[in-house]
Amino acid sequence: MEMAIKLKVVSFKEEYKSFGYAAKGAWKSLMERHVRFHLISFLLVLVVNYLLNLNTMEWAVTVVAATLVLSMEVMNTVIEDLMDFVHPDRHPSVGRIKDLAAGAVFFAAGGALIVAGLIYGPKIWDLLA
Repeated sequence: MEMAIKLKVVSFKEEYKSFGYAAKGAWKSLMERHVRFHLISFLLVLVVNYLLNLNTMEWAVTVVAATLVLSMEVMNTVIEDLMDFVHPDRHPSVGRIKDLAAGAVFFAAGGALIVAGLIYGPKIWDLLA
């Protein structure tokens, strides 16, 4: 059995509009305290990368790790807001879902700290030696 794949042609105008929605969502996410904290941490990573004169691969790994943490925090906010909308009252299942979403941020941040230790650690050690 042969399956046909249909491709939808999307206009530049539609893509531009979608990009606008994404930018609006990113801007709205900055109203959240935890997202702002992770954005500041992300910017700090950029500064430290510059000051430590990291190579391209080190830049890539640290930026991906910091971006993952920031993105997970935004998704955590989305899940929390969605759960509050769907079930405004306290409920054990809602609490569990929110805790799991926060746990995802925790794991991403832990991984980012390991990356920072592996990349920044030797460089800072060399500066202090």
